[in-house]
Amino acid sequence: MIAAVIDPKRDVDDYLADAESIGLEITVVLNTHPHADFASGFPELVARTGAKIYTSYRAPVTNDRVPARDGQRIRAGSLEIDVLETPGHSPDSLSFLVWQNGQPTAVFTGDLLFVNDVGRPDLRDAEADSNALAGQLYDSLFNKILALPGSVKIYPAHGAGSLCGRAIGSAPFSTVEEELRGNWAAQLRDRPEFVKRMIADLPDRPAYFAYEVGVNLRGARALGELPSLEALTESNLKKAAVGRIQRMRDQAAVGSRQVRTEGGGHDPGSRAGQNGVRSRKLIESFPQVPLRLHVFRCTFLDPIRSLQRLRQRVRHLNPRSNLPGSSSLQKASFVQLSH
Repeated sequence: MIAAVIDPKRDVDDYLADAESIGLEITVVLNTHPHADFASGFPELVARTGAKIYTSYRAPVTNDRVPARDGQRIRAGSLEIDVLETPGHSPDSLSFLVWQNGQPTAVFTGDLLFVNDVGRPDLRDAEADSNALAGQLYDSLFNKILALPGSVKIYPAHGAGSLCGRAIGSAPFSTVEEELRGNWAAQLRDRPEFVKRMIADLPDRPAYFAYEVGVNLRGARALGELPSLEALTESNLKKAAVGRIQRMRDQAAVGSRQVRTEGGGHDPGSRAGQNGVRSRKLIESFPQVPLRLHVFRCTFLDPIRSLQRLRQRVRHLNPRSNLPGSSSLQKASFVQLSH
């Protein structure tokens, strides 16, 4: 049986494991657009499966792809997938409409349409004309996606908390009927008013977004190509941390201990970031990109593999090192910071 993956995340191991466990072969990878908020894992997934990758012909990518155009039909096993050009969030945004038994059943909208929200028109390029993109967003939304049958399920690329929208709902999917009824943007039927609202009161554009788009236009390096973590002594960590305080430029030290442990203090100049999502969010907040990052562990219970995964998932940074887990680091070496 055949499977397709849409907008794959950086770490593709779970896609491969899931496909193998149920006897699927991944033959198609679909990119809705070059994302600005994460590094896509499509190059590695394609390299490990031999799948074809489809990206808009409008996207100025430098990697191999099948140039996708409006009206093109892609077959993945028994599924038929129509390419819809839906610019607005970006000039090269695509949506993918899935047909089963001759009926449209689901549409993957990327960052065009979210649950209870729509994509921002200002994220792809700081120099792009947000007014023009907002007008395209209106056309794509009302003339293509919301014109589909009400029962068609909508699967967006992001959920609640993403800066690619304003106030995205927490549900993983919706339907055309539900969005017509409850999405605030779907109530703005007047095009000029829609455009005006789309470009008003937008949150700040994160500094690393432009860099991340470039990564995805080129294609991120395979995780296996990244160098292994180097050992970092306590003395070297302190030098790096002090350098960070003095220069505030291209270095940072981030601890990966649990919150209850961080409360006892941490090394001068380092940032507290519980291992996992909290560390990733903290790291992504640094304005400098690319950044030389020292990620360190301070307990025997913090496996080195988890730090490697943290590095792999935060593509625009370069976590270099880790401290050996030792009892001295857990207690005596910590210096309480005043900020």
